[in-house]
Amino acid sequence: ARSPAPPPVDPTPPAEPYRFQRCTRLGEVEVSGTFDTEDLTEASGVVASALAEGVLWVHNDSGNAPRLYALSEDGRRLGTLLLEGVRNVDWEDLAAGPCPQGIESARCLYVGDIGDNDAVRPEVAIHVVPEPVVTGAFGTRRVQVARTVHFTWPEGPRDAEALAVTEEGTVVLVTKGREGYVSVYRMDLGDDPPAPEAVARLDPPIFGGSGPATDWVTAADFHPAGYLLLRTYTALWEFDVTAGLGPDLPRRPLERLPARLEPQGEAAAYRPTGGYVTVSEASGEITRVRCR
Repeated sequence: ARSPAPPPVDPTPPAEPYRFQRCTRLGEVEVSGTFDTEDLTEASGVVASALAEGVLWVHNDSGNAPRLYALSEDGRRLGTLLLEGVRNVDWEDLAAGPCPQGIESARCLYVGDIGDNDAVRPEVAIHVVPEPVVTGAFGTRRVQVARTVHFTWPEGPRDAEALAVTEEGTVVLVTKGREGYVSVYRMDLGDDPPAPEAVARLDPPIFGGSGPATDWVTAADFHPAGYLLLRTYTALWEFDVTAGLGPDLPRRPLERLPARLEPQGEAAAYRPTGGYVTVSEASGEITRVRCR
């Protein structure tokens, strides 16, 4: 009898996740691939897997099905996770990190249903899903959300499009900046109830100050070495937060990273082997910077 093929999504994680590296020198900005936009029409969040090299998780913006797409960095579709029991009200960013207490998995994916253009949502949410280990193409899988955390902003409804998770499991949330400034929050999902705590405020012209395109934050990621990546529509920025996130954030070292100007650029993430990727909501292109 023919032996069955091994499962393309391995429930057994590697001994430990890949350790994220830092580049001593960054390479050139390149388009590493293009993905099919037939159903992935508004790529609004991306995160690189630390369990499978070269795998990216991506999701659509508001009003689409509650799906996470696994892509290779060259744009090949590897598979889809259909999240059961939740809706994509306004999914805006995606993060990965250690799982909250009580969830047995090497890593978890954190889906930020935090968008609110008109600042009217009474509460927003983060959905937590154990990250599967992708070992090949796997089609579509239905998965249960391990935890959904509903929360409210302390100052009332805010629009946010940026979510990151530290290696200690702290959630970092960054508002878009429609109020004329950007707020940075942290949140411990182990609190009862979880609630964002204001950490810092970023006032223009910290990102250029020439209007919404340069001042509005559309994505975030956190590097374990102590760096916070923030994306605006026109640029990519990195804060040195090796001393921790605090109210002095506006005075911490800030560097503008090499990046391609993309139409409706709303996704960015560090790569475990160094560098980072960005994804456009409109073009279907994956832009990559690797170590030189």
